[in-house]
Amino acid sequence: MKEAGRKDPTMEVIERISVLEGKVSEHDRIFDMIREEIRGLREYIDGRIDSNFKWMLGVQITMWITIIVAILLH
Repeated sequence: MKEAGRKDPTMEVIERISVLEGKVSEHDRIFDMIREEIRGLREYIDGRIDSNFKWMLGVQITMWITIIVAILLH
């Protein structure tokens, strides 16, 4: 019935499935690492944008006050 040196087809399928499960779990781990990196970059960029916005707002308010004072004292 079974040829010598030939594996049972069911065992071959089980082995293939276990290999695929290992690869999928590795992909999950890699995706989790990528998500963490993206989260860190997002927080960094948000911080930079907030900092730049505060600086721009401060410069604009100072400029408006200077212009208004110059107009009033003219």
